[in-house]
Amino acid sequence: MVALTITAPSTAHPLPPATSLASLLAGTRRTQLRDAAAVRSAAAYLAARGDVDPRRLGYLGWSAGAKTGAFVTGSFRALALLSAGADTVSAFVAAAPPGSGAEVRRALAPVDPIRAIARARPGSVLLEDGRRDRIVPREALENIVHAAPPGTTVRWYDAGHGLNAAAWAAARAWLVAKLHPA
Repeated sequence: MVALTITAPSTAHPLPPATSLASLLAGTRRTQLRDAAAVRSAAAYLAARGDVDPRRLGYLGWSAGAKTGAFVTGSFRALALLSAGADTVSAFVAAAPPGSGAEVRRALAPVDPIRAIARARPGSVLLEDGRRDRIVPREALENIVHAAPPGTTVRWYDAGHGLNAAAWAAARAWLVAKLHPA
């Protein structure tokens, strides 16, 4: 087994604070696209190695990394997404300043993780969430669960946003089983 850990561009090189709605929307979109591109690049790097079977690439993402996983499903055979949540684009549109709803929808629809996760291959995704998550609201977690493709494995734990050792162990075991079927 070979593993690669990346630091997402949004963490390593965050964008400056937005000064307008237009810059906030552009920054949000750019951040998601950069993070997904970094993960795809990591997958391509691994797939090009002689000691890696490119048909057995797996992804384990937590929190923002789990949300990014929704955009890279085509690069991996299986994805374990832990504490992945997202609000709907329509909720962002409803909260937008008067008259800016169309602009918000245009900017956010292409980087909507709810829409992205729905395009994953059936049976290729594990979602693990904490019933006591205080960071990602339950509704946002459920948005991803409900949008996920058929055959998605969903597990809820009596844990917070960081989940617990049992959840992390189960995610690793699920990935191993998906990548190395008996």
